[in-house]
Amino acid sequence: PVGGEAFLDGPAPDGFDLATELAGRLDGPPEDSAFDLVIHLGEASDPTGDPTVVWPARPTVVAGRLELDELVPDPEPVIFDPTNVVPGVALPDDDEILQLRRAAYGLSYATRTSVG
Repeated sequence: PVGGEAFLDGPAPDGFDLATELAGRLDGPPEDSAFDLVIHLGEASDPTGDPTVVWPARPTVVAGRLELDELVPDPEPVIFDPTNVVPGVALPDDDEILQLRRAAYGLSYATRTSVG
């Protein structure tokens, strides 16, 4: 988050609604609803087959910024698929967890969007 991180201390208060909270951010300064995409640059020797391994500190690059500017009522359902990448970006062949997420996220999407 460009405006900094904010956390709840304990459980969310009764009546807390994320859409209402986001609408409040959208009424504020732009940095309250903007997010930088920060890439940690890896090296050829960094392990890619085990997502539990913490890489050493590496240089970072801000590759882009996502700025939210409005709420969309009744948005069309979308699926987050970390294996859906743009041309020029490749997935590591040895990361089995990443490959399994595609199936798990697809199942989650089907469950959330099924009728009846």
